[in-house]
Amino acid sequence: MSQLAIFVRCVDENFNVFQDLLELSQLETTSTGRDIFMKIKECVDRKGSFMCQRYEV
Repeated sequence: MSQLAIFVRCVDENFNVFQDLLELSQLETTSTGRDIFMKIKECVDRKGSFMCQRYEV
């Protein structure tokens, strides 16, 4: 069994780039390109819209 980490990269109005983990998903059987695409599509469909969170240090 494999795990797939799905990240999203966002750019704000000042062209700052942020990257966040959207989901950690399990690939049940194989890890072909089609399997990976379908997992990403399912994740985005479930989330609807998403926003990167900005962390101030």
